[in-house]
Amino acid sequence: MNKILIPAIALSVALGAGVASARGNHDMGPRNLPSFEELDRDGNGEITPEDIQAFGEARRAEIEAKRAERMKERAAQMGERGQRMFDRVDANDDGVVDAEEYAAFTDRMAERMENRGKGRWGRH
Repeated sequence: MNKILIPAIALSVALGAGVASARGNHDMGPRNLPSFEELDRDGNGEITPEDIQAFGEARRAEIEAKRAERMKERAAQMGERGQRMFDRVDANDDGVVDAEEYAAFTDRMAERMENRGKGRWGRH
């Protein structure tokens, strides 16, 4: 009985949270379950606890790779925004912000904040 029970529990656990999060949803319907071939990692026609472990590791690596890619994209977007902000502050386009340019920028920002609602951030 233990020979069947332990792999069954391992299979349930691996399929549960791992598959749902790897696919970006929490619906555990039959369409979201991996195929036999996906689980049979060594291709021997049987699913073993080692196959389940390898499947889980592969899914975690996949999730981590997707997360890293999203972070790279976000960093690029933030870099672009930062460059646009810098370009607005660098009034004479010489590639540096001097004290006068920075003071003018902060004065403009303070004025905008006051015009938007008595010194509060946001649009009012």
